[in-house]
Amino acid sequence: MGKFALLIGVSDYSENLPTLPSATQDVAAMKRMLGNPDLGGFQVQTLLNPMREALAQNIERWLNSKQADDTVLLYFSGHGLKDEQRNLYIGATNTEKVRGRLVLSTAFSANVLHDYLRFSRIKTQIVILDCCFSGAFGDVLVKDDGEVALTEQLSAEGRVVLTSTSSVDYSFEEKESGLSIYTRYLVEGVEKGTADANGDGVITIDELHQFARRKVCEASPAMSPKLIALKDEGYRVVIAQAPKDEPELQYRKEVEKKVRSGKFTIPAQRKLMSLRRQCGLSDSVAAAIEAEVVAPYQEYERKLGDYCTTLKQSLEEEPSLSLLTIADLKDYQQHLGLRDEDVLHIEQSVAGQILSSAYEEPEPSKTRSTNSTQSHPETKSNSSSGIEKVYEILELSLKNRQWQKANDITRTLMYVTLKNKTEAIDIDVIHDEIEYSFSADIFSPNALINFPCDVLVRIDKLWMKYSKGRYGFTFQKEVYHKCHGLADGRYYGEAFQKYGDAVGWRENGSWRLLESEMQWVSSAPKGHLPVLIFPLLYYSVSFYPEEEIEIIGRAFCALISRFGDCNL
Repeated sequence: MGKFALLIGVSDYSENLPTLPSATQDVAAMKRMLGNPDLGGFQVQTLLNPMREALAQNIERWLNSKQADDTVLLYFSGHGLKDEQRNLYIGATNTEKVRGRLVLSTAFSANVLHDYLRFSRIKTQIVILDCCFSGAFGDVLVKDDGEVALTEQLSAEGRVVLTSTSSVDYSFEEKESGLSIYTRYLVEGVEKGTADANGDGVITIDELHQFARRKVCEASPAMSPKLIALKDEGYRVVIAQAPKDEPELQYRKEVEKKVRSGKFTIPAQRKLMSLRRQCGLSDSVAAAIEAEVVAPYQEYERKLGDYCTTLKQSLEEEPSLSLLTIADLKDYQQHLGLRDEDVLHIEQSVAGQILSSAYEEPEPSKTRSTNSTQSHPETKSNSSSGIEKVYEILELSLKNRQWQKANDITRTLMYVTLKNKTEAIDIDVIHDEIEYSFSADIFSPNALINFPCDVLVRIDKLWMKYSKGRYGFTFQKEVYHKCHGLADGRYYGEAFQKYGDAVGWRENGSWRLLESEMQWVSSAPKGHLPVLIFPLLYYSVSFYPEEEIEIIGRAFCALISRFGDCNL
C-alpha cells in the first residue's frame, strides 16, 4: 500500500490563451510538500507543459500502474475551460480556441478523467484542480452563474476532489510567492502545520481544504474553493503529517485564532506578547509570523483601494459613466476577486450609485410608465398571453446563457411584433418563416425605423441584465457611437465597418456574419449579440457582395436610430 502523486502544471499555451508562470511553480511547491517524508510522504511524479495526447496518456498509464489499496493524488495547475454545456476541460500546451469556442479535441475532458479514475479501481483517490479561469479568453470563467457541474463530472465513491473554484471566477497568482493563491495556502497549511485544526498531529484533506479556503476568501472573497466527496468518507483521508508542535507553530496557531479582519484587539496583543516570551521567540520572528497571517487581509484592502482609485479616475474622465465603462469596471472588479457586496460602499460613496444596478430590469409598472411617455407615444405594441410566453422563453434562455437560442427568440419576438402576431405563437413555425426568407427583407430599414419601443426596451433590459452589460441594444448603440456612427437613420459605411471590427462581426477585413460564424459564448466581444440579419447562405463564408453588406448595414443603422428614439 503506497502513496503516489502525479503533479501536472501547464504554463505555456498557444497564442489564444495567456501563459501562466505560476503553474509550473505550483508543481514545484506541491512536490516539495508532498514529497517530504516527514510531511506528505508521497512518491511524486511531475509532468510539465504536456500536449493534450501526452497529458491523457500519462494520466491513464500512471493510474493503471497502481494497486487497488494505494492512495493516489492527481494535481493540476493551469487553465480550466468549459464548453457550451459547462463541461470542464483541462488545458494542455496545444489547447486551442477558434472564434471564442474551445476546440474540444485539443483539451482534456473531465469526463474522460472520471472514466480513467473509475476504471483504475483504486480505492482512495484525491484530485486537486487549481484551475485559472480567465474571462478575457473565450468561455474560460467569466464571473456569472455558470458553475461547472463538478459533482456530476468528477465525484465517485472513494474519491475526494478539491478545486480552487467551481464557478466562473478567477484563480489568482500571488505576486510575492509566485504561486496561485489556492496552492500557496495548501502548501502553507501543511508546511507550517496550521491546517491541523484539532491538533491531533495529522492533516486530513478536509482540514487542509478548509484552511486554504478560509485564507483564499480573506484575500479574494469572490473565489469559492470547493471540496467534493460522497458519503463524507473523503473528508477523513489523511494527506500529511503535521510538523511537530514547536514554539513557532504554537505561536502561529494563536495568531490565527486572534486575528480579526487583519487586526488584533488590545487583549489579543497582550496575550500574544506574553506567548512570544513563553515560546522564546524573537521580536523579528514573531513579527514575520504575524505579517504572514495578516497578509490576505492586507491584500483584500489593497484590492479595494485599487478598485476605488480606478472608479475615481473613471469618473474624472467620464462624470456620467457609460455602460461600456461600467461593464469594464465590473470586469475589473471580477478580475480582482471582489464581490458586488465588497465594493458596494465604494460605489455608493464615490459614484453615488450601485453600478451593477445599471443592468437590472425595472419593475413592470416602471417599464409601462416609461413606455407611455410622450417621447414615443405611438410605439406601444399589442400584448397577449401568447407573446408573454415567448418573453419567458427569452428570459430563461438568457439566464441559462443559451445565447444562440436567445438570439433566435429575440428575432422571433421582433418578427411577430412586425407581423402583429400576438396569439397562439408557434416558435418553431415562426423560426422557419424567418429562415426561409431573407432576414433583411423582414427587418428592413422602414420596418425598424418605427419599431415599437416597448418591445425594444424590454428585450434590451433582459439582454443587458443576464449578460452583465456585455450584450444588448444599449451596448451596441454605445459601441457604434464610439466608431463615429451617427444615430440619424442614415447608413455610414465606414462606421459600420469599424463597428464590425469592434464586435467581432468582421475579422481581418472579412465579414463573419453567417449564423455558424457567430460567437455564441459568454465572452464574445462586447456588443456582439444580438444579431438580427444574416446573409444569404450561398455566399462564401469569407466574402459577401458589397451590396448585401450595405443592405444589412442600412437596417442596422435604422435600428440604431430607433434605439435613440426609444431612449436606449
